[in-house]
Amino acid sequence: MTITQGAGIAAGRWTIDTARSAARVTVSNFGFKRVTGTVPITDASVVVDTDGLLGAVRAELNLAAIDTGNQRRERDLAKPHLLNTARYPTMSFEGTGTVQRVTGTLTVRGVAVPLDLAVTVSQSPDGTVTVHATTGFDRSPLGMKAPRLMIGGWIEVAISAVFDRVG
Repeated sequence: MTITQGAGIAAGRWTIDTARSAARVTVSNFGFKRVTGTVPITDASVVVDTDGLLGAVRAELNLAAIDTGNQRRERDLAKPHLLNTARYPTMSFEGTGTVQRVTGTLTVRGVAVPLDLAVTVSQSPDGTVTVHATTGFDRSPLGMKAPRLMIGGWIEVAISAVFDRVG
């Protein structure tokens, strides 16, 4: 995750404003159509050090509440061979920040995989910090099984999150 040069982000701990934050996931469907859904971010925090770098990033997303605009698709995604939300309702990420990215571990379905996010951070006049992050990953190592023609193997994620300083 990058703190934009000259952004003047204050050192300390920042927590997410869940009402103004969400993750958008996109995957190909039947090889030609792209399907997008939103996943609520239920908890997240960022620690900024005195040099304006990120010392710790943590986030949790509620996969059981994924919204693709199609209830049948959402029921299918919840099944054991895909997201298995009955057993694993959340997805988590923990990482640390370097210049222009956060590197860490994504955990989905009880399986942890490395993940890099490209990030921009800006601060508004009201003191909140907005983070935009993008990444992509292959679903295969996470044990999500479906023919790649039906559901593409590559999942793209775009996050827009607003943070308030708490300390």
